[in-house]
Amino acid sequence: MYHGAAKKVLADYPQVTYHEINGLWDQPALQQYWEQAILQSHDWLALDGTKLLFSAHSLPQMILEHGDPYKKNVEANVLAIAKRLHLASADYQLGWQSAGKGSPIPWIGPNFEDVARDLVKAGTKQILSVPLGFINDNLEIDYDVDIVLKQIVEANGAQFKRAPMPNDDPLLGQAIANKLLAAGLLNN
Repeated sequence: MYHGAAKKVLADYPQVTYHEINGLWDQPALQQYWEQAILQSHDWLALDGTKLLFSAHSLPQMILEHGDPYKKNVEANVLAIAKRLHLASADYQLGWQSAGKGSPIPWIGPNFEDVARDLVKAGTKQILSVPLGFINDNLEIDYDVDIVLKQIVEANGAQFKRAPMPNDDPLLGQAIANKLLAAGLLNN
């Protein structure tokens, strides 16, 4: 969808070359980043009652009907990071954020706010938010996670912390470079 829109606009600019590069979910360098970012909260990970809440941007469910691999890719990424950390499946959950509020069409779920509430109701004492579907601090992190999700978690009686975002971390740069190298768009 986005690539088509970009190509349409760029048709008026023949001097610009456009290459489709999709997702960094399978890049070991970015998985390593998330592993290290989560381990920065080792004090929380050692506490009884801590759960990790992974999240990624929700999209309309109709993409799944069209064969889009987005949901499976996010789930595979969560599983890969959980394996790197030797987490049991009971130690983490995946929720989807930033769904189209008020949209009449269904979006991928469950919503991460509902997952957080359910975790706390089930006895979780600390939630470590890991918004791995994003690569930088932005409105959906600074507001949706750091304000709204934090308020929900704390209002329901648990503590909240968020893993730091990659932003300009060299491992993110390596993941992007590896994707470009694999597509033949960069020389070593």
